[in-house]
Amino acid sequence: MVPNELATLPNLTFLRVKGIDFSGNFKNVVSKLCWLSWEVTHNEFYAENFHFAGLVVLDLSRSNIKDDWGGWSQFQMTKKLKVLDLSCCACLTRTPDFSNFLSLEILRLDWCIRLTTISIGKLEHLKTLSTKGCRNLGALPPEVASLPSLTQIARYAPYLERVQMDASLIGLKEV
Repeated sequence: MVPNELATLPNLTFLRVKGIDFSGNFKNVVSKLCWLSWEVTHNEFYAENFHFAGLVVLDLSRSNIKDDWGGWSQFQMTKKLKVLDLSCCACLTRTPDFSNFLSLEILRLDWCIRLTTISIGKLEHLKTLSTKGCRNLGALPPEVASLPSLTQIARYAPYLERVQMDASLIGLKEV
């Protein structure tokens, strides 16, 4: 899909695509897009300026993306992102850098079966972290204990490890 195809839809707020490659420069295209659901089938990434200022939900679930996917750097520019769904991304072994997603509230990594490492960083607004079915993921990183807004950690037995309930996890409502 190229920018001029989306430019004909200036009021587009939701876009769901599967198996589509984006190529070209997407600067100032679909500026009202707030929800992108994209099942990526190729690890290559050809688009430029593929970040949307108003994007709130990014659903890349069931995508064939790897740790070095070129799209990660483009989405780092998305400052309003609240929901990131990477569920069933079977090729991921580690998470990308989430440090620029300062507004992120929900992070879903369910059934990323090769995932061994997650890096949470300082996601002060993160409320929900879901890693159900991540059978190769060991313990959660220590920085999880310092997330002030975290109220829910969803893990799936038998992979559930005990989470230390210290003063920094006092706001946690569900494990």
